[in-house]
Amino acid sequence: MCYSGQCIWEGYMGNCNFPKNSAVRDKYPHPVCEIGDDNEEDAQKTKEAIADIKNILKNCNLSK
Repeated sequence: MCYSGQCIWEGYMGNCNFPKNSAVRDKYPHPVCEIGDDNEEDAQKTKEAIADIKNILKNCNLSK
């Protein structure tokens, strides 16, 4: 549960809405979150992973 108001996956009442799509979960079995990135290198890796997740979801929606 997350009550930060900062996580892009945070849903209603703090529930984690990290995608349950199998293509995403195969590559990222655990939620990727920007909260807690203490240094610039970690923050950049997380931003790249989130962009990748969004791209995977976009491609999955296009293939339907």
